[in-house]
Amino acid sequence: ADAEPLPGNEFKVELTRRTLIAQLRMLTERGIR
Repeated sequence: ADAEPLPGNEFKVELTRRTLIAQLRMLTERGIR
């Protein structure tokens, strides 16, 4: 891990994470319902 991560890269990681979580929630709801 770098001592000083780039804010831009960090933003991309956070955005990707939220997108994946949103997709997982949709799939889970479809699976349950």
